[in-house]
Amino acid sequence: DYVRRKLNKQSLEKGVTYAILALGFLFIPARMLQANYNEHDRSKNWTPWDYAYNLLQSCAPHAILFTNGDNDTFPLWYLQDVEGVRRDVKVACLSLLNTNWYITNLKNFDPYNVGKVRINLPDEQIDKLSVMQWDPQTFTIPPPDSLSSAVTFTMKNTLQYGSVKAIRVQDFIVRQIVMDNNWERPVYFAVSIPNESKIGLDNYLRMEGMAQRLVPEIKKPGLEFINLDVLRNQLYKSDLEPDKNYKPGFKFRGLNDPSIYYDDNHIRMVQNYRNSFIRLALYYLQTGRKDSTSLTLDLMEKKLPRNLIPLETNLKFELGNVYFDAGAERQYKSLYKEVETESVNMIKTKSDNISSGFNPYRALIKIYENLRDYRKLADLWQQIQVMYPNDPVVKENVEKYKVLSK
Repeated sequence: DYVRRKLNKQSLEKGVTYAILALGFLFIPARMLQANYNEHDRSKNWTPWDYAYNLLQSCAPHAILFTNGDNDTFPLWYLQDVEGVRRDVKVACLSLLNTNWYITNLKNFDPYNVGKVRINLPDEQIDKLSVMQWDPQTFTIPPPDSLSSAVTFTMKNTLQYGSVKAIRVQDFIVRQIVMDNNWERPVYFAVSIPNESKIGLDNYLRMEGMAQRLVPEIKKPGLEFINLDVLRNQLYKSDLEPDKNYKPGFKFRGLNDPSIYYDDNHIRMVQNYRNSFIRLALYYLQTGRKDSTSLTLDLMEKKLPRNLIPLETNLKFELGNVYFDAGAERQYKSLYKEVETESVNMIKTKSDNISSGFNPYRALIKIYENLRDYRKLADLWQQIQVMYPNDPVVKENVEKYKVLSK
């Protein structure tokens, strides 16, 4: 319309109109391709494949693996059905365990001849399962041999309607599978499964990578419950070629490549890798192996650099504390500098918010105490005194650090 208004010759109007339309059809898609291609390009994005592979390889041969939902289930089925990876593992999706047809399928069908999942319920009873009233009950699984301990757990309700307590079908079936299996096959829970879906077995779940194995051994207080040899192999042998059979050694392809776009869903899923690294590092720290602690966290940063796979401020703070306790001065100073900047910004934007899950004031106090920066401590306690002018503890710290900062 604009061009037509500007044209003096009516004879040119038709030709110019067609030319403009042709250019529009050509350049608008080209511009869309230029603007959006990177966000939609999957050519180098191995995250779904690797996550599925790592989760399957977290399981010993012929295991039963409980998964949570879409993202930790469908990619596993793809690897098993299409690429033939770890077909010996029976994947049991908790979301689908609320449906009668899926339970029956899990019980009766064995497409790869690796053994059906033992569920000692008749199909007629499975067809009638639904949400059921449930008061907490304690169960015991006898030990697999004379050297092991029995597993005793209390299964609580996961639903409540007024005063009526209840459980989901998935809770009932998980208990049924665990009890009926009776140690015939290894049983694992994916790390993405929330605690309320583990039917009270938390203290008997030992980490072996991206999944926790049910074992006849109870977690010891103050010590990370991991299989050291297996977990170390998973994290440190990432250069091994993928294998269709059981072979510990995770894949982290592309997570340190700045040219690959990762959306929030990708970033949320791969945070589970950090959980494995951190638990291994904490185990080393708890057993006095400080060098191994810092090396494990350094490897985590190499595989999942925080400038590409972001870390929340509270986790940076906790990692800084681990580095500090391990005596890794360079690493903790780097993390503390980032936490300090982010905490100061939090205080500036929300000066009255000190009761959230992450408390920037407490974090800064800890950082400045570790670094013995008494001047900043004095300034910080004076800020806190403005909010709590009559608090004797605050007043005491203000005077204390005024003296130390001189």
